[in-house]
Amino acid sequence: MVNTGRLTDKVKEEIEQLPGLTKYECHIERATIGGGLILCHKGKSHSEIKDTNKYRDSVCEELKIPRNDFDLAITSAKRKTIDGENIDENPGAIVVKIAKNHAIEFFRDQYHTGYATITAKGDDGDRGDDYSESPSAPALYTVEPLEVLKPLSPSSPSSPKKIFPINSKQFKWWIADLYHKTTKQTASSEAIKSASLVLEAQTQNQKMRILYNRFAPNGDLSYWWDMGDDYGRAIHYDKDGWEIVYDTPPIFRRYPHTMPLPVPEKDGNLALFLPYLSLTEPGDKLLAIVATISYLIPEVPHIGTTITGRQGTGKSTLHRLMQNLIDPSSADLLTLPSKNDDLIQTIEHHYLSIFDNIGNLTSSQSDILCRAITGGGNEKRELYTTDDSFIRRFIRCIGINGISVPIEKSDLFSRNALFPWVPIKAGERKTDAEMMESISSDAPKLIGAMLDVIVKSINIYPDVKPTLNARMADFVKWGIAITKSIGLNQSDFEEAYKANLSTQDDEIIKSSMVAEQVIRYMEETNQTLLEGTATKIKTSIEEWVNPLDGYGRPSGDLLSKKPGWPRTANSFSTMLTEVAESLETFGYVFSKSRTKKSRGIKIEKRSALGSDGDGQKTFDLVKIPLTDERLLEALSGEVVEPVGEIKTVEVPKSIMNQFKRIIELMGELDEKASPEDMFTAWSDELGITSLEEFKKLILVLGREGTIYQPTPGYWKLTEN
Repeated sequence: MVNTGRLTDKVKEEIEQLPGLTKYECHIERATIGGGLILCHKGKSHSEIKDTNKYRDSVCEELKIPRNDFDLAITSAKRKTIDGENIDENPGAIVVKIAKNHAIEFFRDQYHTGYATITAKGDDGDRGDDYSESPSAPALYTVEPLEVLKPLSPSSPSSPKKIFPINSKQFKWWIADLYHKTTKQTASSEAIKSASLVLEAQTQNQKMRILYNRFAPNGDLSYWWDMGDDYGRAIHYDKDGWEIVYDTPPIFRRYPHTMPLPVPEKDGNLALFLPYLSLTEPGDKLLAIVATISYLIPEVPHIGTTITGRQGTGKSTLHRLMQNLIDPSSADLLTLPSKNDDLIQTIEHHYLSIFDNIGNLTSSQSDILCRAITGGGNEKRELYTTDDSFIRRFIRCIGINGISVPIEKSDLFSRNALFPWVPIKAGERKTDAEMMESISSDAPKLIGAMLDVIVKSINIYPDVKPTLNARMADFVKWGIAITKSIGLNQSDFEEAYKANLSTQDDEIIKSSMVAEQVIRYMEETNQTLLEGTATKIKTSIEEWVNPLDGYGRPSGDLLSKKPGWPRTANSFSTMLTEVAESLETFGYVFSKSRTKKSRGIKIEKRSALGSDGDGQKTFDLVKIPLTDERLLEALSGEVVEPVGEIKTVEVPKSIMNQFKRIIELMGELDEKASPEDMFTAWSDELGITSLEEFKKLILVLGREGTIYQPTPGYWKLTEN
């Protein structure tokens, strides 16, 4: 082999004085692709230069070139780049040049990770078998996105583009294969590693582009949906409609588990959802469908879906359908990671994360899921040997299922909808293969129908005015828009969501030992008011549960030692605060007070909403119910006039006259109204001076103290 080590000063001087090979009618060029050296004779390519004595002796003998002149000419050529700058040749530098010659562009994302945009077509301009044209592929569409999202160059179905992180295995595979194709040699792992480091460093001075997972916003109420296929297609939708686009901007970060989205069909049918919903309440069915469609709106908080049911109820059926409709993945349904870092990474890598067969969630897991639903971030040290941080920020869609409700923290409850699954009827159970075949058949029609609905919803959304005051405000507003687009009323969605929240209150109380013990203590001791410091009230309950025996020792299993019971007064107060809203629906009002000397809490027992009691009178309010028939008609696009139904509410005698007048005044409303609006309009006539007092009067009509009337005469009053 020829010595290719670092040059001595004497050799450098000889090279600088070298006239070259022109007198032998030869010259050496560097290949544009690959950076290899090519020997040219009489203006034509002669051979690729090799670092072997056999090759050099053969060429020198054939072309009558002195061996020393030939060796010096090659050494000189190796020390020059395409731009003519002197360098010491090394394989890593060649890898860098190959990557730059073939990549469309290099850039960094919002987390300073370097990326390369490449085209999927081969060196000869033809696509391989993996990219052959699909006979069902739609015609080319073009959509003019925002400036930051404009396509890099005109594209067609024959030249899809992909983006890879420079430090990923996919990029290393791509550059290793390309190096072999262009040089007919293999690059060492060290050369590829050093080249990747250089390219990554250089991207830090390139433009920054925000990357998204599966869904991306494109301006005001305009969106992209990555189809995840080898054609590089995405669906673009806004108020004017939806269409499949080939020439999509490189804004999606794909992961190895990403699977192609079924191609949507026009004129789909949302009624195909119903066979997958093993639910009894029409409102829950509507809520499940609306939640799924709402996932098409990225970068806003989405309601989580929690499905419970005994073994054999098919709990995973809806979640598996949702996965295939929204974010198809080879990972299918997920196992909940035990480590928090693994859970965060799993959620970041999936737009829709569905965790199957969950027992109980730890406090930290609940906190992570809460942040994922409403949007949050995570920062950790990249390596224990450095102070560099690795940052993740995401807002994702979450689904969990299990035999019982795995949620204990009220924060996560309020971000979820609970769906109690009922057993599958005899003879109706399908095998997994049959279920997946059914999903594959229905998915294109359902996706098309969902896109039709979301386009209508985008047009409706700006004018939506929710009357339900719930924590998930974004979901409520989009849920109303989607429900109206389906063909139902705003009240259908709000009542369905309100009813679901009520079941959550039951679960929150059951999952809170503090709430259960407070209610039990007040009921069995006939107390309507607990007031004092948290320490005093906590101690009173513990002494009541474990009274002292004849020896002055607490009897029974100590409450203070049981899991779930707070060890400190501060924890006791915090736990009560977390369940305060749910306690109120059971008639227990929790509040805090503070004086110069101490901080106190107060728990007051009042009449629960709708309970029977002295001095109360029953009134019937005509209300339009959501039935299975109405839901099916709406989903099928065949809505008919609804039929009224009687709903009974209890009205305390003390507010009877004012309540009757409110109902009469409501008949004059042209549209829904908030308590503040009604108080402003009616306070003088009703003789009410406090907004809070007015809200108490109308609590009987709404869990959140709101009241609405979609059309005049919607509510009517008849006295029994």
